[in-house]
Amino acid sequence: MHPKGEWFVASIPSVCAPSVSGIDWQLDELRRIFPELQNAKVARPKFSEEVLSEAESILAVPKWNLLSTDYNASISRVVEALSAVSEWKLNIRCSNRLADPEYLRRSEYSKRAVERISVTQPESDFLIFPFQSGHRHRDISARKATEFMEEKNRKSLGFRCEFGLGLFETVILLLLFPERLACREDLWFYCAGDEAAYEPRKFNHVPTVSFRDGGIRLSFQGNTGANLDYGIPTGFVPA
Repeated sequence: MHPKGEWFVASIPSVCAPSVSGIDWQLDELRRIFPELQNAKVARPKFSEEVLSEAESILAVPKWNLLSTDYNASISRVVEALSAVSEWKLNIRCSNRLADPEYLRRSEYSKRAVERISVTQPESDFLIFPFQSGHRHRDISARKATEFMEEKNRKSLGFRCEFGLGLFETVILLLLFPERLACREDLWFYCAGDEAAYEPRKFNHVPTVSFRDGGIRLSFQGNTGANLDYGIPTGFVPA
């Protein structure tokens, strides 16, 4: 049961066909945006019908260490790329905190999930996994959604691991699918795969991505807040 008492399933069409063959254009686009990925290796994993049935599509994400020396710097790198290619003005309310691990870090739960994907794709410089872009967990807090996913993982119900996407993966998603956040009415993002702080190391916030004032806004919000305008994008690690 979902924390709000019902199951939120994505109600929008898939952003691309849910097949591994559909990642080729994603890889081409990522290599165009990030020239350092030109020679990056890729493996094409197979996913069961069970995995794909609850996902919106499949996402290709470069390993962050191909873009910079640490996680925070890699976030700054992809945000810089989004600012350069987006047709919308990018308003970064948290720009002085993105590069500082005392204000932004990967959550331990999502970090472990990403590491599990990496282990299953050892020959690849990209992580390729099923995902949904927010409608599955709409109008609940990042904290509550993460607790729900952790509990489901412990009980081994359905997927062995669903995890929140961090700001890094969410910006990659927008680089590949800019139509996903193109107007005020589109669902916004709580990036539950990261933990954020307004005061050093007080990690009770999450990064958010919204559409305001005619552009895309990046900011931090409390991890216990819930809003109908926001959903939580997640990835899936098969059992």
